[in-house]
Amino acid sequence: MRKQLLLLPVVLLLLLAGCRSSGLPEESFPGEPHHYSADTVAATCTEEGYTIYTCVDCGYSRTANHIPPKGHHYKRTITLPTCTEPGCTTYYCPDCGDRYTGNSTAPLGHSYKQTVTAPSCTGQGFTTWRCNACGSSHSDSYTTPLGHQYTTSYTPPTCTEEGCTTWQCLTCGDTYDTDPVPMAEHTYQKAVTAPTCTEGGFTLWTCSVCSEAYQDDETAPLGHNLTETVVQPSCTEKGYTEYLCTVCQDFHTGNETEPLGHSFQETVTPPNCTDPGFTTYLCKVCDHSETGAETAPLGHQYRQSVTEPTCTEKGFTVSLCTVCMDFICDNEVEPLGHSWTPWVTVTEPTDQTAGLAERVCDHCGTREQQTLPPLLLDPEEFPPVP
Repeated sequence: MRKQLLLLPVVLLLLLAGCRSSGLPEESFPGEPHHYSADTVAATCTEEGYTIYTCVDCGYSRTANHIPPKGHHYKRTITLPTCTEPGCTTYYCPDCGDRYTGNSTAPLGHSYKQTVTAPSCTGQGFTTWRCNACGSSHSDSYTTPLGHQYTTSYTPPTCTEEGCTTWQCLTCGDTYDTDPVPMAEHTYQKAVTAPTCTEGGFTLWTCSVCSEAYQDDETAPLGHNLTETVVQPSCTEKGYTEYLCTVCQDFHTGNETEPLGHSFQETVTPPNCTDPGFTTYLCKVCDHSETGAETAPLGHQYRQSVTEPTCTEKGFTVSLCTVCMDFICDNEVEPLGHSWTPWVTVTEPTDQTAGLAERVCDHCGTREQQTLPPLLLDPEEFPPVP
């Protein structure tokens, strides 16, 4: 035992020497030679948080950096009471999921509304209780059905329906029939339809009571009694035969023949100065006419004649077509006007008689005269010669 105690310090020194010889990063506490690695444990709502330090050389561990629990962060949800279920408040911690309930309230109970259903002929009467809050319902106070109250009516038979006695409930309208009576016989009336060219004849029997009908004694159609009229073909229209029934006036055509076509005679109209030439084709049978291809107009062959202006008349140029005598008058020139000589006294005036003065146009020889007043008369009655 004494030896063991003597060896204990040596072992501790060897262990300390081993922790100091590690090459790992050092995270230590004052006075401790360990090389720790740290693991953090987070605090929860109910448990504290802390850091675990473990020596990477010898496995020794310790805790530090203690953090108190965070505590719950409850959220509240209120559930209202119903007719049959109590109400309560639910508390829920979103961090850890812890929940509990409290503040319980008693169920509200039903708030019933009463509805009475009267009995019918075949159904029971009863009272229905329905809760205004939750819709829950139940029935009670049942009563027995009333039963039918029937009255009877008689329907006589017809051609198509049997007769019977009908029982009908005055309360609900339910009906049923008894005592059937066989249908009555039809009362037929006869109507004969004679055959036509295309339709057969027959006898129609119609019941005067119910209008039910059938027919018999059928006969075949008579067929048409046709007359024929032949329409000959024309130049452009087909020929055909008309068939007319003398009995029913039915009408149709047949035996068509093709049109004959035109028999043309040609007439050539040559072109002139302004109008094109063409050929006219006239059918000798139906007088139908057509015009063939045109040839261009020849155009005018003008010859010009110039008329010089005179003293009183304009000058102009006349272009006359030598073929059709069409003419154009253009290039007008204004009249030249007279070129007068001075006035010359032809007859001298006297005291009692007038004189005469005259002038002549150098271009056209036109003469113009003017009376000279007597010498003793008022000059205003005889204006002076210019």
